[in-house]
Amino acid sequence: MRILVLVLFLVVSVFMVMFGVQNPQAVTVQFMGFSSGSVSLSLVIIVAVLSGALLCALLWMWSSISRSIRERGVRKTLEKRNRELEDQVAQLQRAASITARAAAPPAAPVEPKVVTK
Repeated sequence: MRILVLVLFLVVSVFMVMFGVQNPQAVTVQFMGFSSGSVSLSLVIIVAVLSGALLCALLWMWSSISRSIRERGVRKTLEKRNRELEDQVAQLQRAASITARAAAPPAAPVEPKVVTK
């Protein structure tokens, strides 16, 4: 999986460099009343791509953290339920052994042997 991500990263990087080399003209970026002046088109594209990658990384981290918190809660619940079930099994085993001893037939009386000399 890491190799696939690395290859994909390299392919995107090569395309970005090719785009930058083929589009060296200057552009003016305007956003919400802000004007950048004259900036290279390739620089604008690179900043946009890096901003998108950063946003994706932040969203992935948020998802990962929330999933980890959720899994921790589920794990605690399962561990508690497992302890409860183990306690129930131990109680049932004790009850079964008591029942087995009570149901066992009484031992036959042992007659003492008389030793004669």
